[in-house]
Amino acid sequence: MRILSKAEEAFKRWDTKSVFAHCREIGTILDDEVKISCGSTGSTYKEKWGRFYANFNHWASLDLHVEQIKKKYENENLIVEEIDTESLLIQTKNMIRYAQELIRTCAKRLEDVS
Repeated sequence: MRILSKAEEAFKRWDTKSVFAHCREIGTILDDEVKISCGSTGSTYKEKWGRFYANFNHWASLDLHVEQIKKKYENENLIVEEIDTESLLIQTKNMIRYAQELIRTCAKRLEDVS
């Protein structure tokens, strides 16, 4: 996935905002693909993927909204650290794999009923 490579390159440059933005973009693309492949009303999309993606999307927005979040915690110095960014990259790779398997499973189900 080309966008993942961009995220990894941004990580090497320590451009955390780009890492988070690219990972979030990957999530959006995968969400659309799972929705199309598995249907937007079934349990695979709504429960399995929906729960995973909601948590991912919330996490992936951290660095994009860090300045707003800092205002809520004025006594703390919220910093996006290397482990945060690396964790997001790992989670993004896991999400890609998970989405691929869900899509494969949904496609197989369609074959079985045809």
